[in-house]
Amino acid sequence: YSVDVINDDTMRARGLKNVVEVLDGMAGILSGESPSEPYSFGMRGFTRDSIKVLNDGISMGKTTYNMRPTTTFSLSQVEVLKGSGNILHGQGGVGGSVNMITRKPELSNHHIVETILSYGSYDSRSVNLGFAGPVSDSVAYRVDVSRNDADGWVNDSKSELENVVLSLLWQPRDDLKFIFSYNYLNDELPAYFGTPLVPNSVA
Repeated sequence: YSVDVINDDTMRARGLKNVVEVLDGMAGILSGESPSEPYSFGMRGFTRDSIKVLNDGISMGKTTYNMRPTTTFSLSQVEVLKGSGNILHGQGGVGGSVNMITRKPELSNHHIVETILSYGSYDSRSVNLGFAGPVSDSVAYRVDVSRNDADGWVNDSKSELENVVLSLLWQPRDDLKFIFSYNYLNDELPAYFGTPLVPNSVA
């Protein structure tokens, strides 16, 4: 077994916008796109549904159905277990597992506002807003909103992604706390499946 962990400071310093980019930068992990699924991973000779994907330790089901290019702005870290994770995470993790940990609210006496804006090649645009702070002495909130879109490197391959994560912390005493969270993600992935090998007039 081996465990790799990359935190939010490292992800931001490297300009990694989604979890797929994070895993692409790790040793021994392959990722790829397929017309039948958004993304799939491979490690230690296993691929697709043999790699378990979790969000805050909760299984997202079959990877080939449920893996989406989740934004990194709302994540505190990404944990990768290489080797069978069946004992830890249940059935389906024979090759390894990927656990995405969202940022949580914390009790404090001040409010926080974070903003990250970016623009890049192929008209790729990213807007990220984060808000956190206290509601009372025992309640705190956190809101992370992200929107990424790009025109793509070929015609008609535009992509869009929206991600909203809401979290509420209730800590009635020092040794007891409850976290309620809501995670919304909507994406429109590129519909590019390859360039035709014959001219358009012949096709």
